[in-house]
Amino acid sequence: MTSPLLLLIVGTVIALAVGLAIGYFVRNQQAKREGKDRVDEAARLTEEARTRAREIELQARSDAIRIRDESEAEASRRRADISREDERLQRRRAEVDRRVEQIEKRDQALNKRQSALDKRTNDIEQLYADTLAELQRVSGMTQEDAKAQLLAEVERESRNDMARIIRQVEEEAQAEESGGRAS
Repeated sequence: MTSPLLLLIVGTVIALAVGLAIGYFVRNQQAKREGKDRVDEAARLTEEARTRAREIELQARSDAIRIRDESEAEASRRRADISREDERLQRRRAEVDRRVEQIEKRDQALNKRQSALDKRTNDIEQLYADTLAELQRVSGMTQEDAKAQLLAEVERESRNDMARIIRQVEEEAQAEESGGRAS
């Protein structure tokens, strides 16, 4: 009796050992497969990350080039605007300088004319004073006497003119009167 039981126990132990060995082997293979799957997944994720990083880098370079080009275009446009504005200001400055120069020339000419006029005025006033003094000396009259004589002369001439005009009017009236009777 011992032998079949022993055989059974030994058979069970051997079956158990074989089962454990097979289980261990299967589990080991499964762990290797899972490890390989994990490594493959990690490699795939790493490759995807690298691909995405390259795409992001290319997009960033493209954006950087676009931004640089836009900035250069804007800077160029602003430089052109500043250059045009500077040219306009230079033209205006030259025009203002030219006008200032013209005004200064006119001012100098006016000052010369004013000086000449002042000199002439002084010369005329001096000549008038000299002439008046000479007339007073020659005529022996003062300025008041000369005015009185001049007024008397003007009055006499005015009376003569009035008398002449009155005679003319009377003659015209007589002529009309004679002409009116004849008709």
